[in-house]
Amino acid sequence: MIVFVAGMPRAGSMWTYNVVRAIFETQNWSVLPTEIPVSEHALIKNVLLSEQKQNEVYCIKTHSPLQSPLPTKHDVRIICNIRDVRDACLSFMRFTHADFQTGIRSMVRMMYVTDFYLAQFGDNLLSIRFEDLTDTPLKVLENISGFLKIDLSEGEKQEILQRFDKSNIQKKLREMPNVESDVNARVKDAEQSSRFETVKNLDGTYRAYEKATGFQSNHITSTDAGEWKTYFDKSKADQLISLSREWLLKYGYEV
Repeated sequence: MIVFVAGMPRAGSMWTYNVVRAIFETQNWSVLPTEIPVSEHALIKNVLLSEQKQNEVYCIKTHSPLQSPLPTKHDVRIICNIRDVRDACLSFMRFTHADFQTGIRSMVRMMYVTDFYLAQFGDNLLSIRFEDLTDTPLKVLENISGFLKIDLSEGEKQEILQRFDKSNIQKKLREMPNVESDVNARVKDAEQSSRFETVKNLDGTYRAYEKATGFQSNHITSTDAGEWKTYFDKSKADQLISLSREWLLKYGYEV
C-alpha cells in the first residue's frame, strides 16, 4: 500500500503524515521509508514501480502533483490538507524566510495544487481542514483511520494524539539542536548527521531536518487562524484577498 499525504504546504501535512505512520505502527505494519528523505521525488518513482507486500506501507508526503492515474499496482490512498491560503502564505514566508512576492507565488501554487488533487483524486481522497487539527483532533484521527480501514482502540487513539499534540511537537522542535553545516551543506557533527540533515532557507541560512519524522526547526510558525489580517499591511492584505477570493469562497472560507 502507498499513502500519499499530498497537496498544499503549511497546512498541517507533517502532523497528518506522522499520524498516518503511527496508525500503521499500531498494527505492526512495516512502515517505510524508515528515514524520510528531504526530496521525495526519487522515492515516489521507485515505490510506484515496486511490488506490493502484505502489511507493508509506504508513507510519502509531497506538495507536487502526481500523475493521474498513478502507474502502479499498489493500493493507493491520498490525504490532502487544506488551509486558508492567506495564513498559509504567512506561514510559508516565516518558515522559509521568504519575502512577500515569493510568498504570493507560493500561495498561487498552493491553490493550484489543492485544486489538482481534489479534482483528479476526489474518489480516493480524504480532505482535512487545518483548523480541525486544533479544534477536533480526535475526529480527524478517526476520519484518517477510517479512511485507511484501520480500527484503533481508545487507548491507541489517545497515545497518538498525545504524541503529536501541538505542545509536545513545539517542545520537540525547541529541543532540536543547532545544526551546523559545511560548505557542501552536510551536517558537520558526526553524531548529529545520523539524525539530521540541513535544508537551506531562501535567505541562505539553514534549518535542521529530522530524518525520522520530517519535522524541521521552526516548523510551527503561526498560532491563530486569521493572523494574516494583523501581520500584513492593507496593501499586501488586499493583494492576498484579490488573488485568493474565488478559491477561498470555493472552499468555504470567509473573504
